Amino acid sequence: IGDEAFYECKALTTVKTSDLGIRTIGTRAFYGCSALKTIKLSSNLTEIGEKAFEKCSSLESIELPSTLKTLKEGAFNGCVALKSVNIPAALTELWFAFDGCTSIESFNVSEDNQAFMSIDGVIYTKDGTTICSYPCGKKDKTFIQFTKTRMCVLLLLIPLLMMLLQSIKYTRANEEVDEDVDLIS
Repeated sequence: IGDEAFYECKALTTVKTSDLGIRTIGTRAFYGCSALKTIKLSSNLTEIGEKAFEKCSSLESIELPSTLKTLKEGAFNGCVALKSVNIPAALTELWFAFDGCTSIESFNVSEDNQAFMSIDGVIYTKDGTTICSYPCGKKDKTFIQFTKTRMCVLLLLIPLLMMLLQSIKYTRANEEVDEDVDLIS
């Protein structure tokens, strides 16, 4: 499917490419198709281009075919109704494909994928050292990063930040600043 082939087709609700043997979906091919709810992709598909489905705000689910190797930057950005995504084993390139997908609570990566893995719904590189995509709709208040050799816990430090901000002395633009301001009390 060529670049911008269905660009902002606001009435389009369903796409079925399963029997057409399509191998690529081009840049912004379905960009802004705000009524699009369901997609059945070709089992031969290997690449989804940049911003191909960006701002398809009604898209509720997507089944990525097992042959998919590349998800380009922004492929599903702004798909606010999308709740979960299964990443196939063949996928080796993932470029910020799900930014602004505020309903995604988890990603599931095939155990046979050689490039990525998911832990608690978060996509990591296979070695566990780099986070590739954190689901925007995840309800957790704590983030835990796992690696093969250690587990690090990063808590949201809101109470400490609040104390820090409260201890800063604010001045008006026309007042002189006290040079001995303590940032932490």
